[in-house]
Amino acid sequence: DRVAEGIPGFSYRYRWPLVAAALIISAAGVVSLWGWPGVLPPMQLRTKAVDYIDRNTALYRDTVTLEKTFGGLFVSEIWIKGKIGSVLELPVIRGLDAFQRDVEQQPGVGSVVSGVTVLRLMRYAAGGADTLPDSDDELEGMTDTVEARLAHEPALRRFFEAPQLAQTHLTVISPTLTYGESLALEQRIRARWKLAV
Repeated sequence: DRVAEGIPGFSYRYRWPLVAAALIISAAGVVSLWGWPGVLPPMQLRTKAVDYIDRNTALYRDTVTLEKTFGGLFVSEIWIKGKIGSVLELPVIRGLDAFQRDVEQQPGVGSVVSGVTVLRLMRYAAGGADTLPDSDDELEGMTDTVEARLAHEPALRRFFEAPQLAQTHLTVISPTLTYGESLALEQRIRARWKLAV
């Protein structure tokens, strides 16, 4: 009760220092968010997926290992839409392969996974190299196999939209990015796409 009775008198007596302190704290908040030119850079919005996981758990250790293996945990999707049946046409597959390799070389990209990755893995699992074949006949055989399995393999439908085969996508995995870095990465990917087209 004594504290409650004392607050009004205290706050009135020290109103000017209290208001000045509140304004100073508010100004410090503004500076921390937007920076002070030449003195302090603006605060970066950055969240790391593992910051909220207990560091003594297997989940934390596995997530950190996964992050190192795949080059990050930040996931972006590139959706590509074409004509019906176009995503398994050989020139499109070869173009997507070149585009994927180009995106993989961009700064801030850890790895890229797409339908082309599925085709490369199919060839590798069959005892070949982990690249697309140079032979159009061999590549066409692989795309025919994918098309035949789409009805029974839900994992394939993640990359090859069935039954129209008019859409596909690439998953880009990156290290943790600030908002500005993610916008810059998007602009670089769009520029690479224009070149690929």
